Amino acid sequence: MAYPEHFRGWLLKWTNYIKGYQKRWFVLSNGLLSYYRAQEEMAHTCRGTVNLSGAFIDNIDSTNFVITNGPQVYYLRASSEVERQRWVTALTLAKAKAVKDLESESDGEGEMVVVREVGGGERGRDEGMTQLRKKMKELSAAHDVIVRNSQVLLKQITTEVEGSGSGHLDPTLKENLSLFRLIADAMVKASEGYLLQARSVEKRWRRDMQSERDLRLRLQENMETMANQIHGLENDAKRSVGGGGRGHRSASQGSREVVLSPSAATDTGRGESVQERGRDTCVGGEEGERGGEGEEEMFFDAHEISAEEWAKATRAEFTSQSSTGSGRIEGPMSGADDRPPFNETSMEDVGTFSKVPQSFHDRLDATLPIRRTTIPPKPNVSFNLWSFVKNSVGKDLTKLPMPVSINQPLSFLQRMVEDLVYADSLSAAVAGEGTLEELTHVAAFACSVYAQTSSNAITKPFNPLLGETFECDRRAESGWRCLLEQVSHHPPMFAMHVEHKDWTLWEEYTVASKFRGKYVACYPIGITHLIFHRNGSHYTWTKVVTTVHNIIIGNMWIDQSGPMKVTNHKTGEEAVLNFHAYAYFTRERQRKVSHAYSHQLRVENLPLAGDWPGSEAMYGFSEFACGLNEPEEGVAPTDSRLRPDQRIMEKGDFDTANNEKLRLEEKQRAKRREREEAVARAAAAAADGDHEEATRLERVATYSPLWFRKEFDSVTNSMMHMYRGGYWEGKNGGWRGAEFPDIF
Repeated sequence: MAYPEHFRGWLLKWTNYIKGYQKRWFVLSNGLLSYYRAQEEMAHTCRGTVNLSGAFIDNIDSTNFVITNGPQVYYLRASSEVERQRWVTALTLAKAKAVKDLESESDGEGEMVVVREVGGGERGRDEGMTQLRKKMKELSAAHDVIVRNSQVLLKQITTEVEGSGSGHLDPTLKENLSLFRLIADAMVKASEGYLLQARSVEKRWRRDMQSERDLRLRLQENMETMANQIHGLENDAKRSVGGGGRGHRSASQGSREVVLSPSAATDTGRGESVQERGRDTCVGGEEGERGGEGEEEMFFDAHEISAEEWAKATRAEFTSQSSTGSGRIEGPMSGADDRPPFNETSMEDVGTFSKVPQSFHDRLDATLPIRRTTIPPKPNVSFNLWSFVKNSVGKDLTKLPMPVSINQPLSFLQRMVEDLVYADSLSAAVAGEGTLEELTHVAAFACSVYAQTSSNAITKPFNPLLGETFECDRRAESGWRCLLEQVSHHPPMFAMHVEHKDWTLWEEYTVASKFRGKYVACYPIGITHLIFHRNGSHYTWTKVVTTVHNIIIGNMWIDQSGPMKVTNHKTGEEAVLNFHAYAYFTRERQRKVSHAYSHQLRVENLPLAGDWPGSEAMYGFSEFACGLNEPEEGVAPTDSRLRPDQRIMEKGDFDTANNEKLRLEEKQRAKRREREEAVARAAAAAADGDHEEATRLERVATYSPLWFRKEFDSVTNSMMHMYRGGYWEGKNGGWRGAEFPDIF
């Protein structure tokens, strides 16, 4: 008996009213049902394939059944009732397995976390292995019973049925007998596969457990060594204070470092760092006074560091987390950076680039701000998607009025700030050696902007109003601050400017989106620029195509595809990243990025590959996203945090939010009509010779962004919106004398 997951045979398939049912060769494999005109076509021509994971299988009569998956409908006919039942059973079992495989893929990350938690201690590992062996014995016993009794049971049923009559089986009993035989075979094969997998897992767990034990012993030895060093340093400090010396040195004078043994620094079982193991270590950046006797670490008590020094040290820790591969972990007291600060770098050496303004170095608060990490949960609001979608095919989504029930309580400007979540990759680029390592970190950052798309696929952000702005100051936590402004409405376009002490990033971005019935394709238009202050390296790259699938039915999800070229215009080095589109008929990992290479070397170099598991939260938000719409004092009157429809929606009042959204959109349309009328009046005034009035009306008709202006970009030989400055200075001055458009 063939295993249901791999099934093949002849069936009659309905083609059209002229030809009727035609004989076709069907093959069931890995949850996919394909058909061919003949067996010989299997090597080169497939006539059609249906994915059973989302299909419906229905019986019509004794020999006919139908398979439906969206627009795909297969009307099929078997040669007999028993043959039809064999096919339906095989298809049903294959569908169940395909659905289970999809669920296991989506839950795979969570399962890995559970396994690691169970194996957190030596006792937990032993108990887990004991339970696994117990389950394996139970399953082995059940497997033996199934194998032994299934054959006996089948023989008894056959003998009893044949002896009760004329020797011919009743069709119904014969069909049930075939079904039982099919299911029994499937159960036997499934149990055999599970046993093989369980034995393989047990062997792997044994190896991992032994590796964990060895690693823990090495870590314990290093922790004892560190404790002895700390004790010695404390005694030295006490003797120094008791002898009337200088006392403890301040953090700004540098600190010593503790170097772990090579086994602890490099041999971590699977390449995990000591920091990932949860061991707290602190490493300084200067050689100790007794350098010939080995390197040591200087620790400070909390009361010996001022609040301002602690804040600076904490901010430094946020920007040093990306340093890896050195066999040690940089702490907040580290002073190992031998590069001069930016204000000591010669402008002639690095060329022309945007210098960080003096306002960037304004004094920060001594403590890190406490930001919210949750928002009110989304209420259960129904929405008739089909009534909205059926009249929208082929239209530009940016011009369609959409209800807030399909939105998320963030504007597109706020969502774009999520691109900076992994900006520490740029700090790693600054700390790296060589331009190729720098290029690799920049390419990783360019990829990371899509890290949140897997969890935010079900809702869309609010379209910003013309003149809407958003500021995000994360200097305390991450060392950067940014400003975004909606500079155009048709087409919708925004400009962004990001400042960091080591780099400056800016971009102009718009998107052309088309609704195609089953999916929405978003084509990005715009270039991202990045300059490193220490060496003047100027990078550019563009975003890739984003596709939103299953708009009408099914779970919506996002996919990226296409090439992304990251170019260093100073050295000419390039990294080309290929985002692979989701493929239904492949066993390869999805959401894959591959192929980074340098054109100067003309060989594939520093390959990048990976995927990003998303986190589920309110509206699919991460903790970072939950804090973007948190109210803040002192922001501009045009800031997205002050947008009323968005704020009301966040509180859960969708009806009022819809009314506010319509009011704001109508207000924006009225202002656009005023500008269009001003254009007509300016033309009439110019025709009448009133040039002064025509000039005034032209100024009224022309919209100019507040914080950005169009300038020629010599790198890309095109015009783009660049930050003109003044925003942060105006905020520090309380916006005295500033004029803002009335958009809310």
